[in-house]
Amino acid sequence: MNLSQRLLLVFLFASLFDNVQKLRAQPGRGPSTVVVSRVISSKMASSMDFIGTVTPIQNSIIGSAVDGRVESVLADEGDPVFKAGSKDPLIAKMGQPLMQMRTGTLQIEIDAAEILLNTRKDALDELKTSLPSDIEQATATVEDYQARLEYSKSYYERMQSLFGNGGGSSANERDEAFSKYRSAEASLKAAQSALQKLHGTKAKRLSQAAFAVATQEAEIRRLQDVKTKYTIRAPFDGYVVSRMANVGQWVSRGEDVFQVVQLDPIEVAFKVPQSSVQRLQEAFDSAKTSDETLPARIWIESIGQLIIGEVHKIVPSADLRSRSFPVKIRLKNPTTPTGHLIKAGMLANVSLSIGKVKESLFVEKDALVLGGDQIRVFVATANAEGELSTVRRVNVDVGAAIKNWIEVRGGLAKDDFVVVEGNERLRPGQEVLVTETKNTKLDD
Repeated sequence: MNLSQRLLLVFLFASLFDNVQKLRAQPGRGPSTVVVSRVISSKMASSMDFIGTVTPIQNSIIGSAVDGRVESVLADEGDPVFKAGSKDPLIAKMGQPLMQMRTGTLQIEIDAAEILLNTRKDALDELKTSLPSDIEQATATVEDYQARLEYSKSYYERMQSLFGNGGGSSANERDEAFSKYRSAEASLKAAQSALQKLHGTKAKRLSQAAFAVATQEAEIRRLQDVKTKYTIRAPFDGYVVSRMANVGQWVSRGEDVFQVVQLDPIEVAFKVPQSSVQRLQEAFDSAKTSDETLPARIWIESIGQLIIGEVHKIVPSADLRSRSFPVKIRLKNPTTPTGHLIKAGMLANVSLSIGKVKESLFVEKDALVLGGDQIRVFVATANAEGELSTVRRVNVDVGAAIKNWIEVRGGLAKDDFVVVEGNERLRPGQEVLVTETKNTKLDD
């Protein structure tokens, strides 16, 4: 056999092998390789399923409290911001700064107000020191005039006695003594009046000086409070979702500058038709009476996770167009190295178990074959030797979803084997070759 004949034989064998492979790949031609999983049974309450939307628990549009020019922007869209979660005591009290506006002119006013405050404090301190000294001096003056009055009175009485007895004193001397006596009496009254005035106005003068100090301190606090408004801060822990101002921009009082949302905890909002709201309300009230919560299963397809939350509120006012009542579920938002896992606006499948407990069958979601008017699964059946060798088609209805599992109702039984891989082109009665049997549970 020469070289060309050998090459021809190789070509013929390759063509024959390729045709055999193509025939095997056609539906109904040879066994198809598949992966199967068991149908499992689990007890669960009858559920109500809804489509909801993830919404932030707080959504704040922050406006400027003052007119001013933006000096610096300290946070951008997507940035996490903190308040209660911060270890910085100032941030924990007032919130993380988001934007700073210019405060140069205001600071000049504060400095001038502090200088005036120091002047008024000095005046109060001086008054507190001088008033006791003035009173002490006035008291001494009264005592001095009291002594003078007593002396001049005694001298006058002596001159009057000598003049009356006709010896040793003239009328002029008597009149002069009387004049000094009257002068001393008037001086004493004036000194007593001055002392009384000092005592009477002491409290008022101190009060007026203290009031002047307090008024100036209040003015400084007012100016400092105004200054704090030139720093835009986060009102709570969350994320910046919108920024409306830039450096150098003039911002008017009341103008929006930031939008911040809180994502932990987070809420899922959905609407319940009026035909079902009473049933939900009864379950919610029963849970509250027992100091419990009404749990809700939240499946968020975009993150591939089932999260358990609790019914937080049933709003007792329906949407007049749809006659449905808003319901809010609150749940913890898991964190990742880059932030919180659940984002506002995501779609969520909500399942509420509020009926009687019943036994339900579950299959993996990959077992469902969609398309057409009916959802179906393929069940692998055993031959005489007990080996899974062919498949039969079973039409099913679906119910609640839990993680990667979904409740099914139809012609299935517990521990049936359903095809979860390779079921796209199967036909009833087709032979299959099982390459793997998954051993998964509802909790997986």
